Amino acid sequence: MPSPAALKYKTAADPIQTLRRAATDKRLRPMLHDEIQVFYHAALAAYVAAWNAYIKNLIIDFYDVIADPSDPKFRAIYTIARKRAENALTRFIVDPKNKFTFSEIYVSVYDYGIFN
Repeated sequence: MPSPAALKYKTAADPIQTLRRAATDKRLRPMLHDEIQVFYHAALAAYVAAWNAYIKNLIIDFYDVIADPSDPKFRAIYTIARKRAENALTRFIVDPKNKFTFSEIYVSVYDYGIFN
């Protein structure tokens, strides 16, 4: 079963394909190269934004799943780790040129089924 973050990503990413399809739509011909590139650039920006939101939502979902308020020792460590993760997420930006990051390895294992 996919994570809530993956479901949100799929919901956000599916309409973006419309931009990519518009770039090659024969009904819109003739289009200049620059006009076609506008569609591709908009799609890329939207995909990067959706992926960035996915990573952030996935980490938040992870902490929601592992929460155990009944164990005070765990709660202390959990609170520190979650606050550090939330602080790191405020500085986290997906670089579209960076093809392979640690978070993508983690994500691909966690939500493998939804992306394949």
